[in-house]
Amino acid sequence: MNKKRFVLAFLTVFAPLSTFAQNCPQGIPQGTPSCVSLDQIDYITDPPFKTIYWKKSWGAISSSPDSPVIGTSTGRFSRRSAVKEAIRKCKSKGGKACELSLAYQHQCAVVLRPTKRANPHALKEMESVTSVSQNADTIVKALEIAAPSCHKLNKGMICDVLYLDCTKPFLIG
Repeated sequence: MNKKRFVLAFLTVFAPLSTFAQNCPQGIPQGTPSCVSLDQIDYITDPPFKTIYWKKSWGAISSSPDSPVIGTSTGRFSRRSAVKEAIRKCKSKGGKACELSLAYQHQCAVVLRPTKRANPHALKEMESVTSVSQNADTIVKALEIAAPSCHKLNKGMICDVLYLDCTKPFLIG
């Protein structure tokens, strides 16, 4: 009799454990994907792929009021880096008070300065000439904006292009 009670108690305790592993919602037969536990599914995961994207770059122009030199940089990933490089280049060319003239991202920039060919005497009469830095979506647009400004700021003198360039995006990935 004790043996029967022991077997009955044993089956009562351990038999339901196998039914917990096969617990499917009502109306869903065993073996359907919605009834299989996640640890039994062999997921085939693709290795993660790199995201490829275009990163915009920065450019900067610095000038020194005490000398006709400029410093430029392009293709930098941060504004700060572009500005530092432009000022460093300006100082390396002899500028003593180099400062930022223009910083631009994913655009084109031009620098115009009055030319000596137009009227050398007018340049001597002027205490200082003013360079004009301008950025825009294209070089043509930047020139269209900068040329009249340079002409006007320098009392009608003809201005030449001193610098022009565009920042280019980099493919990252």
